[in-house]
Amino acid sequence: MPRTYIDERWQPNSLLTNLDRFIAKKERLKSAIIDLLKNDLHKNSVNMGRADQGLNQGVRYQAVLRVLVFLRNESDVLLIKGASNKRIWPNLFNGVGGHVETREDVMSAAKREVQEETGLLIDPLDLRAVVNIDAGDRNRGIMMFAFVGWTNNRQTVASPEGALQWISIDKICEYPLVEDLYWLIPRIIERKSGQPPLYLHYDYDQADRLVIEKSD
Repeated sequence: MPRTYIDERWQPNSLLTNLDRFIAKKERLKSAIIDLLKNDLHKNSVNMGRADQGLNQGVRYQAVLRVLVFLRNESDVLLIKGASNKRIWPNLFNGVGGHVETREDVMSAAKREVQEETGLLIDPLDLRAVVNIDAGDRNRGIMMFAFVGWTNNRQTVASPEGALQWISIDKICEYPLVEDLYWLIPRIIERKSGQPPLYLHYDYDQADRLVIEKSD
């Protein structure tokens, strides 16, 4: 009986082995190219230290960074009524928030402020507005980042900043709010996730009345 010879190169297992080797070789080549590019970029780059950020090169506009968060639960929004002894906005309702610390990005600051003031862990938050606020100093202002988040948990902890309260969005105008919120809350609540944030500028006229400008 004649013998039947089978070329091992055409056996399924052998084919898969060769395919695996080809893929592995391709990945090694890709990795080597990336490393080469990184090395070239590093060789051509110039080290940039803190002084190169230009913070102290003459008088330039600088901003204090703040975050403001509005948490949603069904048709309600969580606001905080400022304590009567607060320096700014005592007895007025506001979103939860505060200042951005030195080693924070604005998203991390917003999540931290929510946890500190409400006890809630919210992730993700959606950036809905960036506001440049002119507070009367031509060289220094406030840059505020307003976020909206959702939660199924209505149980909050007591906050030294004031009293937390869930308020129906339809009734927020019946409450004593920080002045800009009558305009701001409806507009950032109605924006859909994924839309670009509003870009706003707050200023004050000669009678010290708030003027809100929106970028197109």
